[in-house]
Amino acid sequence: MRAFHKEKFTRATISGDAWACAREMIGSSDGQRHASYLKWDKYFPKLTLELDRLIRAAYSGGINYSMNPGVHEGGISHYDIHNSYGAVMMWAPMPYGLPTETKDWPREDQLFVANIRIKLKLREGLKPWLQFRNGFDNIIEGWDHGTLVSETKEWHTLTLTSVDIGIIDDWYEITFDDDYDETFWIFPSKEGLLKPYLD
Repeated sequence: MRAFHKEKFTRATISGDAWACAREMIGSSDGQRHASYLKWDKYFPKLTLELDRLIRAAYSGGINYSMNPGVHEGGISHYDIHNSYGAVMMWAPMPYGLPTETKDWPREDQLFVANIRIKLKLREGLKPWLQFRNGFDNIIEGWDHGTLVSETKEWHTLTLTSVDIGIIDDWYEITFDDDYDETFWIFPSKEGLLKPYLD
């Protein structure tokens, strides 16, 4: 850590240093530390605890799974359903700022978080990959935790990002519950938002 500290990386962890570096590069015009991070505060304002609680349910890390324990002979395939790093973070529109809450479906070009109630059916010829994170969703279907979703019989209330809805729609036929009071949080978006840091 002394070597890092000499280079001005003084946080407790490397990820802490990376976070501070991102704030400096994105939050200022010259990439240097200043007393105020006006651009950072504009792009990434602090959310209220209530808003954070509502939309945080849409975010999770990636899932790796194997339904075949034991010794394998031969090739093993790994399918990466969606990767949000690299070129996507460099050039794709990214959400920023505070969202606008609405009951109306957003436009296709908008980035949003949605609280919806749906049923799913795997599209013909495709392999299931989706797993429910919430144990209750598995219980109401009568499944073991970690079961891959092929078709649901019950309605499932989920909070998903617009990107996730699009990816799920590529693999599954989605039926939306017309009687459910859907809520959407639409974010402004900008291309190249993280480019100064990624460069």
